Amino acid sequence: MNEITRIIGELIEKSNQVTEIEDKIKTVKNKNVKFEILKSPRWIDDAIILKATIGTQKFTIKIHYDKYPLACHMYNSPELLEKLKQCNYISHIEKTFVCRNINQEFIRCVIYHYVDGDTLERHVKTCKQQDIVKLQNLLKQCTYELFKIGVNPFIRDLADFIVVKDGNEERVVLTDYNALMDCHNASEYSRSEIMSIMDTVIEKTVTKNYKSFVSTRPTLTDL
Repeated sequence: MNEITRIIGELIEKSNQVTEIEDKIKTVKNKNVKFEILKSPRWIDDAIILKATIGTQKFTIKIHYDKYPLACHMYNSPELLEKLKQCNYISHIEKTFVCRNINQEFIRCVIYHYVDGDTLERHVKTCKQQDIVKLQNLLKQCTYELFKIGVNPFIRDLADFIVVKDGNEERVVLTDYNALMDCHNASEYSRSEIMSIMDTVIEKTVTKNYKSFVSTRPTLTDL
């Protein structure tokens, strides 16, 4: 973990912008850590997502400008992060830190335990029509469990969710902390009753007509 932190920190400090890290990571030669690019930035301030392998351990590394308040709130709340580690329906953060790049901009690095599976978006697009209800129910269960923990998930972007195998069962795991709003001070009753609304939202979102939420840099009108 320290080796990953050192390598990524040095790359950030030597970069003008996040998009440069994609080329720089390809030049890293380290016998202990193997890096793989999982997602390239789609615009200048989009995140780059990497996979790092150390022996048998696998981690997902997300690097982006520290300009997302919802995610930053989670990152800076140790008690909430610890509570989320008890939930199997969200990726667990091993470490997060901030560095400055050459332009003295704050760049956030978040290291998660790697979640193996395909996005819910991909499943929706490739599954048979009769499997849609199953996927809807998996997302409902994920949403319900997150509300129980005390966070409100934003479910419009199905690429934020991964469908994973859990023995003979499947479950949906949220991977984007910027798709969360802290609601732990709300009553347990209200967090339970919200599912009567969320069920309908999920049924209207998870359909064969689903279109990718973000293909260009989002604006307030997109959101």
